[in-house]
Amino acid sequence: TCSIWKPVDIISNDVVRLAKTAIGGDVKVGHAGTLDPFAEGILVLCFGKKTKKVSEIMAMEKEYIAQIKLGIETDTLDRTGSVYRQTDIPKLNNRIILEVFQKFTGTISQTPPSFSALKLNGKCLYEYARKGIRIIKKPREITIDSICLVDYDGVDSITFKVLCNSGTYIRSLASDIAKELGTYGYLNNLQRLRIGDYTKENSLTLEEFLNENTKQ
Repeated sequence: TCSIWKPVDIISNDVVRLAKTAIGGDVKVGHAGTLDPFAEGILVLCFGKKTKKVSEIMAMEKEYIAQIKLGIETDTLDRTGSVYRQTDIPKLNNRIILEVFQKFTGTISQTPPSFSALKLNGKCLYEYARKGIRIIKKPREITIDSICLVDYDGVDSITFKVLCNSGTYIRSLASDIAKELGTYGYLNNLQRLRIGDYTKENSLTLEEFLNENTKQ
C-alpha cells in the first residue's frame, strides 16, 4: 500500500490510472475511498494482492477539515454545483454553532447526497443527477466521533474538523449542519487529513510517487 496526498482538480480514479501507468505491467491498483475532485488529502492506494485490504482500510477512522459556506445550497452540496436554493443567514455565534455540532456527534442518521457514487440498477447516482433525476436514498446510520470548531468568520463561513467512520458524507454533514443552524449551506473546501495511521507526514505527493516509480 501507499498513501498519496491527492491534489485538487483530479478525480481519485485518475490517480489510480496514473499509478498503474507509472508502475507498468499488469499490476492491479485500487484506492481505499474516493475523494471528490475539488477536495485534497489522503488517498491510500493498494497494489496487487494488497487490493484485498481496500475494505479494511476504508473502515478505518478518518479525519477531515472542512469549510461550510452558508446561505446557499448547491445541487451537488459542494462548490462545484449550481445554486439550488438560498436563504438569509441568522445571527450566529460560536456557542450556537457548538451546540449544533453536538447534535451531529455519535451515531446519527444521514441521507447520502444525490450526487454520489452509490449505485442504483448498476448506475451511479451522479449519473442520474446529471440528467436532472435526483435519487434520494434511504437514510443510514453513521458514526461521528467528534466535531471541533476551527473558525467562524462571523458572516457566512464555518471551518470545522471532524473525526468519523466509514460511510460519512461530509457534503451531507455540511448541508445538515447549515439547516440545523436555520439556513442553507454547501461544502466549500475539504481536506482529508488522516485515514487510520496514514497522514500527510507519511504520504507522498502525486508527483513524488510518479517520479519514484517511473525511475524504476
